[in-house]
Amino acid sequence: MRTEPKSSSLTTTLHCHPRISKGSYENEIDITGTTCVMNTAEHH
Repeated sequence: MRTEPKSSSLTTTLHCHPRISKGSYENEIDITGTTCVMNTAEHH
């Protein structure tokens, strides 16, 4: 396994878009004013 920054991995694992109303998604993470939602089957 290669040691890579978590931020780099999150970019490919999460869907990042302009910040929206909080609570729209169960899995949302605020990163520097950006709302990222995990790309899972539930939110696919």
